Amino acid sequence: MAKPGNGSCNGNPASLVTWKNGPLLYPLTGNYKQDDMEKRYVSIWFPSLLANQKVRQDTLLAHTDFVIAAPVQGKMVAKAVSPGAKAKGIRAGMVVADCKTILPELEVFKWEENSEHELLKALGEWCIRFSPVVAIDLPDGLIIEATGCTHLWGGEGRSSACSPALH
Repeated sequence: MAKPGNGSCNGNPASLVTWKNGPLLYPLTGNYKQDDMEKRYVSIWFPSLLANQKVRQDTLLAHTDFVIAAPVQGKMVAKAVSPGAKAKGIRAGMVVADCKTILPELEVFKWEENSEHELLKALGEWCIRFSPVVAIDLPDGLIIEATGCTHLWGGEGRSSACSPALH
């Protein structure tokens, strides 16, 4: 018989311990084998992540056409576009000079390096309340492992209730 605390659980060697008629792979930690469970992931895409953040910081921009631009090979290129500017034909990846030709009143804001990463990191830390496994999917997304978590939110049909856009 194994000594308590030396690879044993309740006096039984770890290899002999069972849980619900099956082997308990990690008897001392209480972990269970998740490999038998089908993995479930939630992918959240934020198509206007930086533009929405800019509007939240300055609500006067809600009805203003703007882009957030960064220098790329000597040219200013739009990295994020407000919904109003997008409706008027401006797209991310366009050169700002071309954007201004299409929409002369367009406002241009400077892109801050790592701003997407920092924002997604903050959102990911907030999402840990839904699952202990959250990954950043640059430039504009999060991936959340939802394996075994959906029952906490009323099942798969209701687990996206916190975000009506997911329905």
